[in-house]
Amino acid sequence: MVDKGNLEATLRRLSSWPNRNSNGPHIAEAAQWLREQFAQIEGSTVTEIPVSLPVGPRVPVEIDAPQVLSVRKGTHPELSENLVFMSAHFDSLSMVDKLNGAAPGANDDGSGIAALLEAHRMLSTDSWPRTLVFAAFSAEEQGLLGAKGIAKRAREENWQIDAVLNNDMIGNSVDDLGRREGGAVRIFSEESASHRSRELARWANWMLAQEMPDHELRLVLRPDRMGRGGDHTPFNREGFTAVRFTECNEAYSRQHTEADTVEAMDLDYLAKNVEVNVRILRHLLAAEPAPTVVHIDRAQGYGTGLSWSGNAFRRYRVYWRRTTSAFWEGTQEVTGCEWTSTELSKDEWEFAVGAVDGIPVPAN
Repeated sequence: MVDKGNLEATLRRLSSWPNRNSNGPHIAEAAQWLREQFAQIEGSTVTEIPVSLPVGPRVPVEIDAPQVLSVRKGTHPELSENLVFMSAHFDSLSMVDKLNGAAPGANDDGSGIAALLEAHRMLSTDSWPRTLVFAAFSAEEQGLLGAKGIAKRAREENWQIDAVLNNDMIGNSVDDLGRREGGAVRIFSEESASHRSRELARWANWMLAQEMPDHELRLVLRPDRMGRGGDHTPFNREGFTAVRFTECNEAYSRQHTEADTVEAMDLDYLAKNVEVNVRILRHLLAAEPAPTVVHIDRAQGYGTGLSWSGNAFRRYRVYWRRTTSAFWEGTQEVTGCEWTSTELSKDEWEFAVGAVDGIPVPAN
């Protein structure tokens, strides 16, 4: 169960620094505090990876920015090399004075870091086949530079990243117009042949509808908000499956200003979004290997036949939706590597197959 007291304590500690600008002295203090928090969680291995920031519009002098990762090793002899990330950024920025201005950054992105620590605590008593990584990035406000450095290293070192759940601003439920939305959170995803981010989002939407029907995971079929960016995108650019969670109602007046405080947040809403992440992580960490290729029988006919590469004794889940729908409309659990339907025409429906708890692979 999510502990709102833990969430508030994290938010108040992070926002106690005047700012957490990646060019300033407080970012190192925040990184040290994060390392200490992660180290208190049993079974975690904590590491800090510096990423060099080149001189640019928001970087006056070249500097190393700390990235803090806490790793909980998987138990399966083969799947333990597969990584599932939950991430957020711990730096903050004032747009009034980009170097020294007050920027408590409670929601942007203290909310994501609070969710990170609480999810880590909630999952610390269990073991999983896959390896769980909690990543706290800095230099997000300088152009996603911390995440870019880690994603580049992951590609160069061939890290087997199955999914990245990036959380950035998930604790505000009321916008500047007074509109409230406390029963949904947005998930942004990119569609690409090089990763399965859109399928991760689509599957998570379906799964949460079964498990948390009172809290919608709202699909937004775009990589991010217009003209904005987040730390999931560098992983997409390196070919990794990554999505972004963000509140539905943004309060622009409290972004990158001294008004981004704990008092302006909705802790009940934040707690629900932590639960969203935890539920998705539990499934991804436990999933059997996905089929590598899913074929659809293209012969003329009224129904649909699917076959896939996998284990004939393993359970899989078949998904289907109309070609005009973004949402999975039906599923069926099967054992083996074949499935047929006499009712669903391949000319009118899209199909996919995945491990029971995992991201589906589209049929083609």
